[in-house]
Amino acid sequence: MKDRQAQRLAVLSVIISSIVVFTFFVVSKEEFVKLAEAKETVTTFAGMSLYENLETIADERRMEIEAELRQYLRVGLPDNIKESDVKMEADYVKRSLKIEISNVDPSYLDNSPIVGSCNHIVDMNWRYEAGKAYIELELDAASEYTVNYENDQLVVKFISPKEIYDKVIVVDAGHGGNHPGTNRNGILEKDITLDIILYLKELLDDSDIKVYYTREDDSNPSFDERVQLANQMDADYFVSVHINADEHSRESNGTEVLYYTADERSRKFAQLCTDKVSAVLNSRNRGISDGDSIYIVRNAKVPVALIEVGFISNNTEFHLLCSDSYKKKAAEGIYQAILEAYENKTEN
Repeated sequence: MKDRQAQRLAVLSVIISSIVVFTFFVVSKEEFVKLAEAKETVTTFAGMSLYENLETIADERRMEIEAELRQYLRVGLPDNIKESDVKMEADYVKRSLKIEISNVDPSYLDNSPIVGSCNHIVDMNWRYEAGKAYIELELDAASEYTVNYENDQLVVKFISPKEIYDKVIVVDAGHGGNHPGTNRNGILEKDITLDIILYLKELLDDSDIKVYYTREDDSNPSFDERVQLANQMDADYFVSVHINADEHSRESNGTEVLYYTADERSRKFAQLCTDKVSAVLNSRNRGISDGDSIYIVRNAKVPVALIEVGFISNNTEFHLLCSDSYKKKAAEGIYQAILEAYENKTEN
């Protein structure tokens, strides 16, 4: 345990010291050259040589380079490692990135340089097992990344999704895990919403929209994890799917969408969602409602629509919500709303 703690402190020390050095060398060419000669560090970044005429770079460009250098991680790789030996797995909700490197010996983690940005990397854990090294990064925010292999180094750059994708949305299946939501006769809201989202995923997978899901299984992200995924990814739209219930009347029925009243974009998107979903389901259109009291609605910095597809407490809608065909229709209605929202956005 002490050895592992010492390794952890050593690597974090390298990461911290690398940022101090990088911040300094964009100001001083002499110090950068001295560092490069000693460490054999990379000579180019973002397509620009830092050796050549560094002193002539305008202050604004220097700041850009410094910012770029604070967005990456470099992991040294043995000579025999191929790209196929490296696997990456991101958990955007939990803000983590796992790196698995095969065909390495037990000394790899002790000897390989790892440098990167404290602006993005909050914590780092690693282990070695059966010829594989596992490195897990905890990040300060949800982020996309790109991967390149340069001079026996794995180079991971953390970037905004908008730098890669033109269209970005976050989709949330309400509840999950030990928070089942409303229920009736053993039928749980969390299962209905997940089914609808998975049907929606089938449709979105064939589109040009990049989608981030808060859950695709029976997990239960916190309210903050759900809404921050949308905020930090700078999503164009945030869709959260729920099932309604009325404890006082089984007559209540229909589709309703909640929105953030301080955001006109949210109101317009919510109206689209209730119109499209109710039309496809042939359900009563209950319109849009004030959702400011709901955490994920109130804290969304992007257009948000919390869709109450139907009432589990209503006999007719309960049986419909249990059917795959109805859930597929709900997904189709949400899909149509998303497409039209983008059409309207392009026109405006």
